[in-house]
Parts: sequence; structure tokens; C-alpha cells
Amino acid sequence: MSPADVHARLVSIFPEFAGCWDSPNNYFRESDGTFTVWSVFAQFSHYFREHFASFSGSVLSALARFIDECMASPGTDIDNATATCFLENLAGHHSAAVLSPFLGRAAQDFLSQYV
Repeated sequence: MSPADVHARLVSIFPEFAGCWDSPNNYFRESDGTFTVWSVFAQFSHYFREHFASFSGSVLSALARFIDECMASPGTDIDNATATCFLENLAGHHSAAVLSPFLGRAAQDFLSQYV
């Protein structure tokens, strides 16, 4: 999955994330506009932590399905980026407890390391 694919999927679930991504305060995008899967998930983690209380169960469920898809192939770049730049950034934050019941086993196992 390319960085653009990850960005597009997140924006399809969270349309407001597009504005956060395009913000001049997005330090995870290079000056030439390029970005990695790690940078998309890092910026998204900040967005998610700020807005998690407003997300419906159906939106959280859609995100969890995407997270599970990204973590379906352990040891890949997308698995690593999802774990280290999204889930790890949520660990210990209230947002992780809200999302956790929707997540599959791999993501829950990753988050359990931080409890």
C-alpha cells in the first residue's frame, strides 16, 4: 500500500483529516510534498487524539478494519508504520481505550504492550 493509498483511505473515513494533512503545521510532509506511510500515520495520530471523542462507532469500526488490514502482513512497512506511528502514539491516551474494542487481535496485542 502506497503512502497516497493510506492517505486516501484515511480521508475516505475521516474527510476532515484532509484539512489537517494540508495544514502548514503538518511537519510530517516534506517541503516538496512527498511523504511516507509513517508520516501519514504520525499526522493522523495527532488528528485522532484531538478528535476521537466525536467519532461514531461506525467510523471507529471502519478505522479498525483499515488498521487490521494494514497489520495483516507482519513485518511489512505498512504493518510497522501502523503500529509505530499510529498505535504507539495512542498508547496510554484515552483515545486508545475508545478504539481498542473495535480492533482485531494484532492491533490489540500491540497496544497491550503499553498497558
